[in-house]
Amino acid sequence: MADEAPAGLYEDFPSKLARKYMKTRERLDRDRRRNFLIAITGFVMFAVAGIASLIRPEFAREFMVVGFFGLALFGGSIYHARFSGRCVHCQQPLGKWLIELPSDNPFRVAPRGVQFCPYCGKSLDDDATT
Repeated sequence: MADEAPAGLYEDFPSKLARKYMKTRERLDRDRRRNFLIAITGFVMFAVAGIASLIRPEFAREFMVVGFFGLALFGGSIYHARFSGRCVHCQQPLGKWLIELPSDNPFRVAPRGVQFCPYCGKSLDDDATT
């Protein structure tokens, strides 16, 4: 009884208990959100390093290293988002398919109208553990 949580306690934030009962759509949303935030961080690093190298030309080499690292972070995040995100049921990659769909929110994988995996037909709103 001590390890059981009250109903509704773990619904609003990601914890080990909440991740254990994630839906496939929630898992894909979490991965896309993480990739998006890493891409934004890399782009900001690249832009700030470029501006800083113009302001302080004596540190241009150091800023160039930071800028290239930010650019690599940005590109790597986009690449990972495109080729990751597998269906938990059939293990087919959904990243390319889900990124190309128009979405009103960059943190959400696909519009709520998309209900099923195009490969196996399982619902995206089923538990990811089943």
